[in-house]
Amino acid sequence: MSLLRRITYCAVVLCGGLVLSGWGEVLEANSADVQLNAEAWIVWALTVQAFFAVLTYPAGLLSLGVWWLWRVGIATAAETVFLQAPLAAAAGFAQWFVVFPKLFAAGPNRSLEPTSIGKPPSAAQLQRSLCRSGLEVMTFRMTPPDPAEFRRAWLVLPPLLPLALAGIGWSAEIGGRSWNVYGDAILMFFLFAAALLAAVLACFVSVVLGSLELKRFPSLRTPGNFVCMAIAVAFLVMVFVGGTYAMRH
Repeated sequence: MSLLRRITYCAVVLCGGLVLSGWGEVLEANSADVQLNAEAWIVWALTVQAFFAVLTYPAGLLSLGVWWLWRVGIATAAETVFLQAPLAAAAGFAQWFVVFPKLFAAGPNRSLEPTSIGKPPSAAQLQRSLCRSGLEVMTFRMTPPDPAEFRRAWLVLPPLLPLALAGIGWSAEIGGRSWNVYGDAILMFFLFAAALLAAVLACFVSVVLGSLELKRFPSLRTPGNFVCMAIAVAFLVMVFVGGTYAMRH
């Protein structure tokens, strides 16, 4: 789960940067209406800064240096955001998953120390200590894990995100919405593409880790867990087949 959190964080920052960069490209392509474009650029700039501030502050401030490329005219604003995203993701990752855990880690765990008469800690004490220290539940077990501990949510929920966006677009189409090809239509496309990429990445990692856990712990091999694995695998197969078909046609 810890590895999945790290991958999900990086995917969210990178996909968010891709969406914001695409939004900027749309604004640059529709710069005829000066007043409307100025208002849209203000909203876009505030959204960019809020996005990176929430996910990467304060280390993400280092990524602002890339805006020098825009200041001297080497890159457009949209291209600058595209370049800023990986830098912000790297800075945020180092901050949240490397520096802060070391700075604010708990002190020595007394439950692992020998008792007053020199006896080593019991199995129960060791298991509780590992759980409190933040280690993976599935990594070290004294007792078989409960089937409910399986990563069902990470297998089933990610595919719902792109499906929800597709459902929103389909509902709007049925409702008679007139899509602007250079405006909300392309923005919806970028949102759907980013959600699909994040869902595929989350499902792939979850399927790999889930397969290892099912192989190691027989207690997890329940019908419900196999159904969750089947849903995630079916989603990955559908995306692969659909993507292959789209590229060939």
